[in-house]
Amino acid sequence: MIRKRLLFSAIGLGLLGSVASADSVTGFNAVTYDNSDPANIFLTGLTYNSVTYNSSQFVYGKTDRYYNLTAGGTALWAPEGSAFPADGTAVGGTSNPKAFDLGSEADNNLWLIDPAVPVGAGSGTPDMASLDGLPYLKTLFASPVTDIFLFERGGGDPGTATPILSADGLTLGTPLQLAYSAVAGGNILSGQGVQGFVYHADSPIWGFQIDASGLDALTILTPVGVPEPSSLVLLGLAGALLFRFKK
Repeated sequence: MIRKRLLFSAIGLGLLGSVASADSVTGFNAVTYDNSDPANIFLTGLTYNSVTYNSSQFVYGKTDRYYNLTAGGTALWAPEGSAFPADGTAVGGTSNPKAFDLGSEADNNLWLIDPAVPVGAGSGTPDMASLDGLPYLKTLFASPVTDIFLFERGGGDPGTATPILSADGLTLGTPLQLAYSAVAGGNILSGQGVQGFVYHADSPIWGFQIDASGLDALTILTPVGVPEPSSLVLLGLAGALLFRFKK
């Protein structure tokens, strides 16, 4: 009995050790996209930690953009698509705020879309949530997550990603500097490329806040349905050891 208890303790410590690490912002392994129609380009798959996900495993949150108040502080830009609020002031150093690049346009896998253009003709319009002239955006998911991917048109905009620790979006953690990876394929979006990053949380979070004026968020998502490789290895080892002790 003592020997079995020691075994369970060792397995438990191993599982805890596999997740005991700090939050991080890193690149990804690989990305696939469909650009067979130049007017409609969308993300189809990605690989991270040696696990590949397809678009059926993408889960999207709710993304909102915020603006600086002239009197100080920030406020939610609402409703979506309305003119820049009269009580707002644009962040300097970037383009003017874009009323038509909505927060919700980051909540899908579309990168370039133009419904008015027939399939196979012309070029599309970037489907993105722009932070031109704005201080930050927030993305909240319906339930806690551990990995959040963001893809940006162009890419490389400096800034931070801050974990959201409460379902109401008001409790924030410690910000981390953004670090990007380039998506292979060159300038696929009307002469511009795509870059992105993964925010990995040590403990589940409700989303993140991106402070990066000028960032153009094409897609923000979390993948589901496949456990991380390290978890699979540990669970397999635990099962094998338990089977041995039952014999």
